[in-house]
Amino acid sequence: MKAKLIITGSLAGLLLACNPSGQKQVNSTEVSQDVTALDQSENAEDQMITRKIRQAVVADKELSMSAANVQIITREGVVTLTGMVRNQAEKEKVERIADRLKGNNRLENKLQIGK
Repeated sequence: MKAKLIITGSLAGLLLACNPSGQKQVNSTEVSQDVTALDQSENAEDQMITRKIRQAVVADKELSMSAANVQIITREGVVTLTGMVRNQAEKEKVERIADRLKGNNRLENKLQIGK
């Protein structure tokens, strides 16, 4: 029994040494599964859809620079929009553009309204 306490105490000390704040560390399985630009598929069709949507968003002069810079990621049948836009109208407009050009892909609009 005493050996178990020593091992447990040593393990707790080791964990505390790795995380001196004592705060819970988030492991990779707990991290949000949000899509990033690094998730863009290398598939030519996925890249073409992303490119078409990007070109249409950038060409729309009514959209702010924020909206023109949203992330558009196409991967395995899903087009995902992420980033910040100025208001609800921009969010909806970017979504309409993507929806029109996404082909048979599903659309996930994760755009956020900011400043």
